[in-house]
Amino acid sequence: MTPAQPEMRADAARLWESINSGSGLFPDSNTVRTPSPVLIRLIYVSKAVDAQSSGLTDSILRTAHAWNTQNDITGVLCEGQGVFLQALEGERGTVTQLYARIFADPRHKDLELIHCESIIERRYGEWSMARVSLSDVDPKTKIVWPDFDPYSANGLMAMARIDELIARGRVLDTP
Repeated sequence: MTPAQPEMRADAARLWESINSGSGLFPDSNTVRTPSPVLIRLIYVSKAVDAQSSGLTDSILRTAHAWNTQNDITGVLCEGQGVFLQALEGERGTVTQLYARIFADPRHKDLELIHCESIIERRYGEWSMARVSLSDVDPKTKIVWPDFDPYSANGLMAMARIDELIARGRVLDTP
């Protein structure tokens, strides 16, 4: 036996003891690990069934703010010309449940999912639901999107447009 072997045996014995006590490298067999939630970002476009107005959008945002705050959903709603373009972020199951509610909401029509991806961090985490107001007047004011049709945009184009609208518009977080 070489002099290093007794030390190796002592180190191995300490490692074995720490593993069995649950304080070592490996968790105790009784330890249950809770998996980290899977975050997603979902972007959809829809049209308002009735004329789009500040009152309609305010109603949607009041409901969204309360539900989203309670369920850890973040995002942004862009509006204008009778179109809603919205990004939602949060835990996958919760966002899916919210999207199903939006899909069933009679205030929307022609709802299309543009983009859905797993994310590591939120892009719109500052807001339970921000509203991008493109005008100080009214949402019926014409939005100048000569090169952008939200119904034919891919997810990255839609996200870039949302980011551009946030940078150019007034962002409001309705409490």
